[in-house]
Amino acid sequence: MKTNHLAIVTTLLGAALAYGCDDESTTAGTGGAGGSGGTTTSTTSWPTSTSTSSTGTGGTGPQDESTSCADALPLEEKENTLGGYFWDYEGVIAEPGDVDYFTFQATAGDWVRYRVYAEESSDLNPVLTVLDSDGAEQVALNNNLIGSSSLDSEIAIHVLDTGTYCLKVEDYSTYSGNTPEGDPTFGYRAVALPLDFDLYDTYNVDTEPNDSTGSAQTGVSFDVASDLQISTNFAGMLAPGDVDVYEWTAPTGALGLYLYFTPPGNDGFGSTQDPGIVRFYENDGTTVLAELDVQAGSDRFSSVPITAGNAYFLEVNFPQSASAGANDFYYLKFRTTDTLNDQETDDTANDDASGADTAVGSVDGDATRHYVGGTLTAPDTDWWAFQASAGNSIVLRCSSWRAGSGVRDATFAVFDNPQGSHLQTETEVEAADVYWSDSSSSASMGAVAVTTTGTHFLRISATNQDANVTSNHYLCGIHVYQ
Repeated sequence: MKTNHLAIVTTLLGAALAYGCDDESTTAGTGGAGGSGGTTTSTTSWPTSTSTSSTGTGGTGPQDESTSCADALPLEEKENTLGGYFWDYEGVIAEPGDVDYFTFQATAGDWVRYRVYAEESSDLNPVLTVLDSDGAEQVALNNNLIGSSSLDSEIAIHVLDTGTYCLKVEDYSTYSGNTPEGDPTFGYRAVALPLDFDLYDTYNVDTEPNDSTGSAQTGVSFDVASDLQISTNFAGMLAPGDVDVYEWTAPTGALGLYLYFTPPGNDGFGSTQDPGIVRFYENDGTTVLAELDVQAGSDRFSSVPITAGNAYFLEVNFPQSASAGANDFYYLKFRTTDTLNDQETDDTANDDASGADTAVGSVDGDATRHYVGGTLTAPDTDWWAFQASAGNSIVLRCSSWRAGSGVRDATFAVFDNPQGSHLQTETEVEAADVYWSDSSSSASMGAVAVTTTGTHFLRISATNQDANVTSNHYLCGIHVYQ
């Protein structure tokens, strides 16, 4: 029987998370792929948090003088109170440009989750790299937790070859080539946890046969947070023609779901390739609620509307027309939420600017941020009103199709006069986010320069809905910078 070892307390300031720190934001997690911003604060106790024994050679405090994989220190073996083993080490980026190395033994076929915890008082923004034993080949890399505003780093990997692996820990300033930072307060803890799916809650591994909703994998293990919402991780291997299906039930109070795709390749979690089509089905097992082709580049389902108490199915497919790779695995992070972006209040009245819903903003540093959402029953138009002043700039992030919705031509336009021409507009496509910014290489367009003071408007419209996907939600983050 599994033991629920995670205690996760989640605070949502918006309904979606970012890839990391938005270039315009002073708050980590603001301005996500779906355009919403929110910040999730997660206090997570791994099954590594309490040790009952230690067979490591360290344990007397940070001793991380290693300078390469050749002189890397071994992580210390310990046993937790659940009877599982993990390996960890406490280190410090003691001076600008300091880089630390550790070794860890792994066995082919194992699943291992690596994580670097920055100390609570630390300014460290750790970057974690997994290398082969001599450091010649990069296996995986990550900066920041997937689906969280935390600056901690994590990697979950399916081990391809038995042997010694080298873990590299550095501050983001060093990794990015900026002015290096570091001092004795930049403490951290590096951890390697072999995943025992029978022992640890919130980790689920693909168990065949589960190739259809009729033979879906049940008994999925979730963590339950204080707000009764659930979170978990799905891990599995895919081969050409393979389909994995999991069944789960929406908890009390649930309004939406999120599913985060971890990046593939040696600059990601090390998988040979992303999954292909990922779907959520309604409880009849045939009606598609939401769908994304991961190969098109979206990194998550966002704010997919669900009904508390209903059963749903998650389906993961091997990419169509792709060949098998050496290590085709997936690791997906899932959660439900009882909080969504501010939703439209009158789907009829806001078809016109005169009935526009008011976007409620909150001041965050040098920006006022508005997080809005709604549905587009194509053909449909929604108007949102917000304030901006001459000299401001408007950064916009919006998503519908790339959040998993069936809406296929959502168009987003900003106006200072709803009777006049738009200041800027863009129609969403499958392969790119709607992201207007002057300071991000991933932006689809530049930020909007504000020339008049007063009420401005965001118009969202669509005329087409995928006949096979029922959800029609959208979400946007409107960031007005001084």
